[in-house]
Amino acid sequence: MIHIHEMSEADIPYGMERTDTEQWGYSVADYKRLLFLSPKGCFIARDDDQRVGLITTVQYGEYAFMGTLIVQPEYRSQKIGDKLIHAAIEYLTGRGVKTIEFDGVFSAVPWYRRLGFKDKYLSLRFFRLPNHIHFDSTMKLHADFTPDELLQFDRRLTKRDRSIFLRRYLAEFSDSLFVAGNGRIEGYAFVKPLPENGYYIGPCIAESSEITEMLLNEILQRFGQYRLSLGVPDINANDIAIYRRYGFQHTLPSLRMYDGEFQEGDTSIAAIITPGMG
Repeated sequence: MIHIHEMSEADIPYGMERTDTEQWGYSVADYKRLLFLSPKGCFIARDDDQRVGLITTVQYGEYAFMGTLIVQPEYRSQKIGDKLIHAAIEYLTGRGVKTIEFDGVFSAVPWYRRLGFKDKYLSLRFFRLPNHIHFDSTMKLHADFTPDELLQFDRRLTKRDRSIFLRRYLAEFSDSLFVAGNGRIEGYAFVKPLPENGYYIGPCIAESSEITEMLLNEILQRFGQYRLSLGVPDINANDIAIYRRYGFQHTLPSLRMYDGEFQEGDTSIAAIITPGMG
C-alpha cells in the first residue's frame, strides 16, 4: 500500500538517485537546502518500506513552488503522482498559500491540466559553453547595501516574500552575489556551482534589461570560462535577446503552471532561482 511521508535527510540518497537518473543536476546541498527551507513540505511516497517517489515544495508567504516531482517508472500507473501532489497542496493551502506554481515537463502537461492546473508561460532554459572571451565591464557594483535592502528590493519587484530563501543564499553564496545600482539597488544576481563543473545563474532580478545586461557582463568577467546555465520566463523577451547575444543557447523548456490565484511579478525575473525552487 502506498503511503506519503515527510521527507528527511535520510531520504536524500534516494532523492539523489532519482534526480541523477533524470539528469536534473541536483546536489546533496540542494536537498539539504530544500529541507531547511521547507522541513515539513517535502514528501516521499513509499510502497511499504520501499521509496517510490518524491515531491518538494518551498513557500514564499502566500506563494509557493513545487518541484522535484518524480515517480519511479514502474509505479506510474498507480496514481502516486496524484497522491504526492495532493499531499503538497494540502500542506501548502493549510499554511495560507493562495498560489502554487511549478515548471512541468511537456509529457506530463495533459495530466497536470486534468488535475486542474493552468498554463502561465513557457519557462525557458539556456546554457552557454565556456570560452575566454573578454567582455568590457562598465558596471558599477553597488557596494553599500544591507541584506534587508536586498530583501525589500526582491519583494517589491517579485510581489512575493522570499526572505527565508534569500537569507539562506546570502549565507551560502555571498561571494558570488552581484548587485547593481547607483545609490540604490537596481538589480542583483546569484551564481552558484553545479555538481558537474559548471555554474547556475539565478535568481537574477532587475529593474530593466539594461541592468540585466550589466549584471551578465560582470558575471561573464568572472565565470565566462565555465559552462553557465539559467532559466527565464519567455514573457521577458528583452532579457532573452541579451542571453542569445552573449552566446547562450536554448535547451528543452518547461511549462510554468499554477493553481489558485494568478500572480504577477514575473516581468522582473531575468533568471529564476532554479527549476525546483521557482
